Amino acid sequence: MAEQIEKFKSEQSLNADRIKHLTSVLEAFSTCCQASSCLPFGNSNNVHMIKVSGYQEPFQVLCNGKSVAGHGWTVIQRRINGTVDFYRNWSEYKQGFGDLNGEFFIGLEKLHHMTTAERQELYIYLEDFDGVSHYAKYDNFIVGTEQESYALKSLGNYDGDVENAMRFNKGQKFSTSDRDNDNDPEVHCAEVFQGAWWYNSCGLSNLNGIYQKAKNSNHDAGKGIFWDTEVWHKKGYSLKSVQIMIRPKKPEN
Repeated sequence: MAEQIEKFKSEQSLNADRIKHLTSVLEAFSTCCQASSCLPFGNSNNVHMIKVSGYQEPFQVLCNGKSVAGHGWTVIQRRINGTVDFYRNWSEYKQGFGDLNGEFFIGLEKLHHMTTAERQELYIYLEDFDGVSHYAKYDNFIVGTEQESYALKSLGNYDGDVENAMRFNKGQKFSTSDRDNDNDPEVHCAEVFQGAWWYNSCGLSNLNGIYQKAKNSNHDAGKGIFWDTEVWHKKGYSLKSVQIMIRPKKPEN
């Protein structure tokens, strides 16, 4: 009888562990199914699963909840060390590429659905090789459909501590090495800058350009990661790091 009682207790303990595990799995699944952005994950700086309206399946995103910009940001692009090649074709930019724990681009198709499912603000963090950083922020970031060549349909109002180097990009279609949509009949900007962007006759920003591993790297002007301004750096200076993030825009009180 004593052995049967001990066996029963052991089975009950095992069942309790199983129930606890299943409960945690269901809670995680519930959070995933409810979360369409990083906002529900608060100040987390980890990778989470979200489900965005209109996109076929849940997908992983990197959240940034402890930046100077506040919590709840979804990182959509990151450049930190040059380990990932960003000179990619249309298909790769559509799907996204890279490593969420390192350098990556989230993908234009995901961006389209994220920015049309609910209003998004855009935050761009820029840092040079001397540790000087600046930011650019926009309050209504919208990316169009693939049929619209993932055009930059809106940026909204600008706020930042550096010049607005995307002021000429609104309305522009996305260009890659194999899709020339840059509004310049003579130059293919994605080839010239060896990147991919919402180029308008090439323009003042190129955050998907070639990563240069030193501030004085020998490179042609524009073949780097640049944010062209009068008071900070021109396009001949390639930045050390960039992080682009979006977050659902809270209604104004």
